[in-house]
Amino acid sequence: MVDGDDRQATFGADGSLETDTTPDATGENDFGEPKEPNETDGGYNRYAVSSLLQKAVRRSDEEVAAWAAWELARSGYAW
Repeated sequence: MVDGDDRQATFGADGSLETDTTPDATGENDFGEPKEPNETDGGYNRYAVSSLLQKAVRRSDEEVAAWAAWELARSGYAW
């Protein structure tokens, strides 16, 4: 494993979501606006894109899976 590959989103003891984000996951989206927490560069929620990736893989939809993986990777959520 490469350093940093062990990151994941987890829930804290109080139920709050705790995430470690890379510097690539911050900054501006494709529209030049500051990215919200858990937003991809395309302006999508990273959890929705992650879910789309899982569904596409289960359904053997290579094109959708490739897009979702690309969106997550370019937004700093490749881990």
